[in-house]
Amino acid sequence: MTLRERARTWLNTIPVRLQRRAQDYLTQDRLHRRLRLGDHTLAAELIGYQDTYHMALTTGIQYELTCSCSLPSQPCVHAVALVLDVDRHFQDYTEASWKACLQAKDALSRWPFDEGLDWSLIDKARPWWRHAYQAERLEAIREGALRPPARQGIAKDASLALWAELDPSWLSHPAVTDAFRIWLDTRSPVVPQDWPLWILLHWMQPLLPLNAIFLSAVHPSRAAQALLAQMHHPAPLIRPTAQRHIRLLEDITLLDPDLANPLWTLAEGLDPYHLVQADALFVANQRKKAIALLERHLPNDKNARRQARRRLVQWTSPEDSVPHQLAMAWESGLIEDLTSIQHLISPQTWDRVTRAIQTDPNASPKDDWV
Repeated sequence: MTLRERARTWLNTIPVRLQRRAQDYLTQDRLHRRLRLGDHTLAAELIGYQDTYHMALTTGIQYELTCSCSLPSQPCVHAVALVLDVDRHFQDYTEASWKACLQAKDALSRWPFDEGLDWSLIDKARPWWRHAYQAERLEAIREGALRPPARQGIAKDASLALWAELDPSWLSHPAVTDAFRIWLDTRSPVVPQDWPLWILLHWMQPLLPLNAIFLSAVHPSRAAQALLAQMHHPAPLIRPTAQRHIRLLEDITLLDPDLANPLWTLAEGLDPYHLVQADALFVANQRKKAIALLERHLPNDKNARRQARRRLVQWTSPEDSVPHQLAMAWESGLIEDLTSIQHLISPQTWDRVTRAIQTDPNASPKDDWV
């Protein structure tokens, strides 16, 4: 059950009188600074009639509502206002802003209203770039990409927060990814003190194409260790997800393949067919290791196996790719998979192979066909 579904269910247990009092806060627009922490916690700030309160709704092993007020009766009216708001404005609960993450650093908190979190750094309302893609805003994205870089790295780059916080739906549009590449090209080479910022950027926005940045590292082992520290931060304000872990594993592979190898083993559930790891090795100029990895772990899943075969065909020489091309055609039953190697095998073998694929799909490839 999602957080929103749990909120709706829980509201059914709250007296109508208390819900009406809580609704007054929302009608008067007193609830803002909405915050999402991973998949299990939503929090917000409420300006009360006498004080300011911070409430959190957490699900997981158990369902919990908390508030910074000292009212003895629980749930309090502030917490009920939060649940009402979650039900109606769920999409407005976004992860922490770039500036909040920079401010928090090592004091990042699991608890939304600990002293370690400065609530003034949480956006009072969701800015336009944190909404789904809007074509009319493209020009603003382009303008940000064309701003000249700061002289001393990206720490004061006005566009950095936008890229870190951008709703993922924007990154599926070529105009946006082109703008990002323009911005990225003018931010190289990387200044050493900026590495924590690049790592945080990729943690917050794992869809950004940052291979060129990590491949340019002057001290790759140091950068890899910093990435490892980010992955295992004890309490990140931006909570871990499978996508974030897999992206940072790719980054570590680009920097230090030997350090990354045991980490991939531990995270095998995130990349069960070894396709992502193989891609990262290939980009890191470890072609032989990428090929050996896929040949050693050819997937049993039909679709994944075909993806692995295609990589092996692309990454090997035309002559070495012949066995993989034959196997792919045999597994798919498509003669089209063989057309690129027709000139590499004799006419007699070509006739035997194509006839066998068309007439006897349960047969096995013969060794003398290669």
